[in-house]
Amino acid sequence: DKHAEAEADCDAALAIAPDYVKALCRRAIAREKQGKLEGALLDLTAASLLSGFTNEVAVTGADRVLKLVAQSKAERRLDEPMRHLPSASFISTFVDSFKLHRTLLGKPRRTVAAITAELTKQG
Repeated sequence: DKHAEAEADCDAALAIAPDYVKALCRRAIAREKQGKLEGALLDLTAASLLSGFTNEVAVTGADRVLKLVAQSKAERRLDEPMRHLPSASFISTFVDSFKLHRTLLGKPRRTVAAITAELTKQG
């Protein structure tokens, strides 16, 4: 299989130069094509960091593969029945994350006329 060969070639190149960004990106693509998503994500993350997030292949690839990994893990978690409730700490943190939203929703909403009047004064 050509993807396995490409991965092996990149392994050899990276053994010589572990910071070779192009080889990391190519190995990541080969791994992704073979369904080795977590390995691909590691390579793309390393390539992104090494390039200072300037390598477009690495950055967009990491984003794409991260979504695939997350989707796969989420699907596996949803297929498993919940065996126990989340901890009190988790629930508390989850609820607290919405404090800002509750504060914003508790404030009276401005009308369109008020916003228009304010913009007219500024303009």
